[in-house]
Amino acid sequence: MTHPLPSTRHPGHDHGCAHGPVHRGLTESLAELLDLDAAVLGSYLGEATLWASALAAAPPRTVVDLGAGTGVGAFALAARFPSADVVALDRTATMLRRIEDTARGTASSDRVRTLEADVDVAWPALGPVDLVWSSSALHEVADPGRVLDDVRTALRPGGLVVILESAGPARFAFGPAAGLEPAFAARLRDAERTLRGDAEVDWGLPLAEVGLPLVDRRTFTATARPGSPGVGRYVRLYLERIRSGLQERLGAPDLATLDALLAARGADAPLSSGDVTIRTTRTAWAARRP
Repeated sequence: MTHPLPSTRHPGHDHGCAHGPVHRGLTESLAELLDLDAAVLGSYLGEATLWASALAAAPPRTVVDLGAGTGVGAFALAARFPSADVVALDRTATMLRRIEDTARGTASSDRVRTLEADVDVAWPALGPVDLVWSSSALHEVADPGRVLDDVRTALRPGGLVVILESAGPARFAFGPAAGLEPAFAARLRDAERTLRGDAEVDWGLPLAEVGLPLVDRRTFTATARPGSPGVGRYVRLYLERIRSGLQERLGAPDLATLDALLAARGADAPLSSGDVTIRTTRTAWAARRP
């Protein structure tokens, strides 16, 4: 089933531009969340880039990570395609500086470059591209169809575009150390689903409509087990980011539980125990320019 393309941004995944002292803090917390997402749940990236490499008509020379965020995808692509130049494209200077800091001294530092550009305004002058990769970012643009048309124009014949999106909110399962009612996590996820308006986007039709026929679709899952490094911090940042949006969507008792969970600090705090399992699912679409 094809659903309308979303016009609102999913909480926790906005790579958009932020300015000023208030928004700077939000951008920095998002950057930390994106890095933690890679550290805690990034196991799918190796599988996804391997899948993309198997679909590529030839080893790509130029790869664009569209909506690169903190560069997790860009570095994974650089590792998968050792002969490619990778362009980390984002509209947020803070994110791009983080990529540049990470790249210094790495083996791929001479192959990963950043580019600040807003594709809602215009596609940047990059020249021909072999692979465009966009993870949890394309739904944020104002006119996805126009951007996809720009992507098609930028791709060489035979070039590939890969779009990845989260297939619904993360699933949390809190263990006994968290001291939470077992059904709390399910109600929290249902509330976030209403916040996100989670009818799954099917990018197959929009891709075909701009002349990029689908060649494959795949689902990737990632699971973080209790005690995994960074699990508690990831859950805290994730829940803090969506808290305001849940105000009218979560019952008063559950809101109180959530607020108590976030307010508890220190070594004995429920989230400090890391007694939580996180499971996420990503859907990926791959299309090729004829």
